[in-house]
Amino acid sequence: MFLLEPISKDYIWGGTLLKERFGKAGEGAVVAESWELSTHPDGLTLLKGREESLRCYLENNPGAGGSCVAESGETPILVKLIDAQKALSVQVHPDDAYAAKMGQRGKTELWHILDAQPGAGIYLGVKEPISREEFKRHISENTVEQILRWVPVKAGESYYIPAGTLHAIGAGCLIYEVQQSSNLTYRVYDYGRLGADGKPRQLHIEDALAVSVLSYVDTAPLGKNEAEGIIADCPYFTLRELTVEKDSEFTAPEDSFCHLLCTEGEVSAFQDGNCCVLAPGAGAFLNAGEEILLRGKGKILAVSGKNS
Repeated sequence: MFLLEPISKDYIWGGTLLKERFGKAGEGAVVAESWELSTHPDGLTLLKGREESLRCYLENNPGAGGSCVAESGETPILVKLIDAQKALSVQVHPDDAYAAKMGQRGKTELWHILDAQPGAGIYLGVKEPISREEFKRHISENTVEQILRWVPVKAGESYYIPAGTLHAIGAGCLIYEVQQSSNLTYRVYDYGRLGADGKPRQLHIEDALAVSVLSYVDTAPLGKNEAEGIIADCPYFTLRELTVEKDSEFTAPEDSFCHLLCTEGEVSAFQDGNCCVLAPGAGAFLNAGEEILLRGKGKILAVSGKNS
């Protein structure tokens, strides 16, 4: 068991909540994303207090992360915190088959809403099935928003976004995201905004047309299994919310590491005389099969990976 040091990312839509609420570090005032658990080359999470990446640790300790971790040390999932002060672009991610052409994984993801301002929401899927030709026309006419389903959101809700689903996070959302370890994003529409360089941000229309699923998508929030705290159990990860109110034991799966991230309160994790204090925004890594004792009062999101 050890704490992780996340990697911060700054984008034009980011805000200040990750700094103010979770103490995330960044070069400027804005932190758009904090990559809490990542073995992806675009942002390697470090072991806190050490100059060693999580990927390097897992590569040098075969089996520590379980059978779902590759020999290279790459985990099948990536965990982020996202602060959307402004709306993110409308985008879509490829599935495993399409992404394999680029030597990468696809990108199915889940959003757990940590906070939402009044009127906040997300775009998720299309209002009704449309043809690829209609979709292309809406892209060319800058009317993509007209075909998307707008879903108001509130804190505590979770939304599953399979690869191929058109989506966008609206302004005023603070989100915990778990996704496949991939950074393939095809941007379809960006509200006519200009990037930091003063130019329109790149769109990826041909790829988006190829991978988008333009049929009905269930936009209802996921129902949590209250008995076990399971929010989602999909082919790529299992996500639980742990409510800690008294001393309780927790064990990572035998075939996967587990990442714990505190979202509320303060919880101490004990193991063999060692203690990791989890305040809001702090994340700990458990090796496969590791057992810990949780003490304190708070909420923790616990995610483990799967072989896929």
